[in-house]
Amino acid sequence: MKKNLFDKLFLLAGVTMLASACIIDDPVAGPVIGGDDPDDPDEPSVEVFITPDGDFSDWNAIPEDELTVSEVPADAFYPTGRKVMAYAGDTFINLYVEFKDQPAMPVQIMHLYIDSDLAFDGEGNPTTGMGNPAWTNDGSDLLFEGYVVDEESGEACEYDPTIFTFSGTPLSGDWEWTETVSPGLGVCKKSPHTVLPNGNTAFEMTIVRSAVPNLGRKFRLGVGLQYDWNDIAYLPAGSAVDKSGTLEHGPVQNLLVGEKKTVGAADIALDGDFADWEALGESDVNVAEMPADAFYPGGKVLKVASNADYLYLYVEYDASPEVGVGILDLFLDTDMAFDGDGNATTGTGNWAWTNNGCDLMFQGAIEGWNPEGFMYSGTPMGNEWEWTSVVAPSSGAVTTSATVTLANGHKAVEIGILRSAIPNLDKKTKLGIILEKSDWSGECGVLPALPTKHSDAGDEFDPAGLMSVTLF
Repeated sequence: MKKNLFDKLFLLAGVTMLASACIIDDPVAGPVIGGDDPDDPDEPSVEVFITPDGDFSDWNAIPEDELTVSEVPADAFYPTGRKVMAYAGDTFINLYVEFKDQPAMPVQIMHLYIDSDLAFDGEGNPTTGMGNPAWTNDGSDLLFEGYVVDEESGEACEYDPTIFTFSGTPLSGDWEWTETVSPGLGVCKKSPHTVLPNGNTAFEMTIVRSAVPNLGRKFRLGVGLQYDWNDIAYLPAGSAVDKSGTLEHGPVQNLLVGEKKTVGAADIALDGDFADWEALGESDVNVAEMPADAFYPGGKVLKVASNADYLYLYVEYDASPEVGVGILDLFLDTDMAFDGDGNATTGTGNWAWTNNGCDLMFQGAIEGWNPEGFMYSGTPMGNEWEWTSVVAPSSGAVTTSATVTLANGHKAVEIGILRSAIPNLDKKTKLGIILEKSDWSGECGVLPALPTKHSDAGDEFDPAGLMSVTLF
């Protein structure tokens, strides 16, 4: 096997020189990396080659729909990992890792976990591999293990890992690995470490694709960083979650590599910078704005977008003490059960919307929205406040940006909800939000909304229809 591998590497060296000596380097939710099926119409026609030299400008040449990116939130359990990017061509797998060194626990060791067989059951749960709790859908059957910093000198070094195959009980989390590829064969090429303008450190890496055992067209991956063989980072990662008074990992999906993004799908960085919402096309985002004469003045703008992993919300609201917005309720009609006349037949049937048949509600304080999810358990269309908890707060299902004060004096927040955490969610849903006062004394905002209905009997709330959303 080693002789055959050496022969492949020798041939690849020639290919690389002919390709101007370029090598590749540099994650709602997990990366997928491409394979070798010539009939796949999504396979890129031209491979982008990246030189692992610490100059990351060549990553800009990778088509957006072939690059997988994940940024770690500021409140992750481990503060070291910051960003990971992955791209796979026919010749190389490319990885970019960005981290913030902690002086007492500097980065020394990197583990690269790969789910190469993508063996999942009918509901999207992995069936083979390790089952690392850092990721919600991990079933890694390959492990790369090696130093990125020399243990004695403390200087950045080449990454010359041992490659292992998982040999434990499937999804048990056992640390049981069998060596498959020995170090010293030149499988990986890593750049020096570069200090970025933001103070973080980054490196890029290429991996010879043909040297990775049993690697399919698509795969998932995640990165673990260690100091003295103790974990100090996972990439991708979610916000830390409180479990019985103890902070733990907020698991997210690992990276899916080699799969092009769905056309029109949104990738929103939940960082309080709303420029990525403005970049979406009109067909990629649903928008509801409060009319000037709305009965409840609290809710100003609701935007909704999605990709294969997340449902995204942008909520802008009146931040004045007089209005007193403090609580956000998100209502969803996920079963879309309607009679022949378009009337909802299941769900709560509350007063806020004309076509309301919402069977799910997420509710929590709008600052740092960390809601509990409920399923309606009352009489269908009975307008009863009967709900059963189905998603616990701090479950890792929801990621919320910091609340930002806008130039117009309003506040805004962006939210990502894992689609897999929303029971019965299909390709279409109807939704709306209600904003409540902090003291639970009443409603102060509804979106979608219509202008106030004026009559001789006085002003009245005029219910609008729920927002109809088709998910990517």
